[in-house]
Amino acid sequence: MHDDERMDEIRMGKLRNANTMLVQFNSYKQRVAGGKVQTLYYKHPFEFRSLDQLLMIIEDVLDSVGFVKDQGDFHSLYEKRPPVFQYFDPGDIYTDEDINNKNYANAFSGELSIRVLHRQNNSMQGEIKAGGRSAYFRSSLELLRMLYEFVEQRYREI
Repeated sequence: MHDDERMDEIRMGKLRNANTMLVQFNSYKQRVAGGKVQTLYYKHPFEFRSLDQLLMIIEDVLDSVGFVKDQGDFHSLYEKRPPVFQYFDPGDIYTDEDINNKNYANAFSGELSIRVLHRQNNSMQGEIKAGGRSAYFRSSLELLRMLYEFVEQRYREI
């Protein structure tokens, strides 16, 4: 399959679970969390060094797969287009065959999952699940607050 055909598949959203992310934290120092985020779409996890970077990577993943969002553009101070935080390799995508045969590239286990259901008003809405609990978030800021709540709780117990 050619890269152009692969990108068409991405844009058409034919492959499943592009809106679900698994998050694993490996550090939390001076209120800055780091870790990895694994989509159920790309084969390899992406590293993040702060929670705001995590949210930007999630946005970039959703943009890369053509996940629906409002027509409105983000406002910007300097550029017409906001910077991209994560670039993607079209060859790093699970195919339908991979998914059907459960041929997964790695055994990533997340501490929590984030499922984006909508993107409206230049923000994400969805559900976060961790430790048998779940909550819906109405904005990226609300999700950010829940993520801080999670890491504060997790690292307080260590």
